[in-house]
Amino acid sequence: MGLYIFGQSFLHSFRYLLAPSLGQYRAVTYPRLRDRARYLTILADRYKLSEIADYSNSFSEQDPTLSPNDIFILQIADDTTEQLYLLLFDLIEKFHGKAEKFDTGTTSEVFAKQCLMNLVPAASIKSVAAVINAAWSIRLNLNDWNILGEIEDTSKRRIEKLRVLRDLVLKSLEVYEYHKRLEKDAIKRD
Repeated sequence: MGLYIFGQSFLHSFRYLLAPSLGQYRAVTYPRLRDRARYLTILADRYKLSEIADYSNSFSEQDPTLSPNDIFILQIADDTTEQLYLLLFDLIEKFHGKAEKFDTGTTSEVFAKQCLMNLVPAASIKSVAAVINAAWSIRLNLNDWNILGEIEDTSKRRIEKLRVLRDLVLKSLEVYEYHKRLEKDAIKRD
């Protein structure tokens, strides 16, 4: 569902948060991270999203030590997941409810990116996904963002750019929420 709503930025966020396994053991209540990443890339291809090189290979984790019975049960679960994950595409299409599908490259996303690049919160955006996708676009090309040139140390400049980007995204989301609440209150009054 995250991929349906946020598109490419969901893939980047998923990798950013989960790829550095830090020696963690696999959670037996979920498929392996590498398998989950592979499933996401297959769904992303169906949504016509750009391929991210070596995406699935970014993920690793250790298998936990389990009893032979638990290994057997986990293998059955993994085999079943492998057979069923392609149904996700149709299930999401059927049950997404009021959730809107991402729309990469929209006017809103371009506008949001321009606002953020100009150090202004994206105030008139109608989609959280537009802000998040715009932010990831800047984040992935952070060296091209010409701000804070007075900081000579490139690693310090990069850290400050990330801080500024996070602040701008947060403020954009706060403004988005404010506008949503105003709309909701206006509907209640009518």
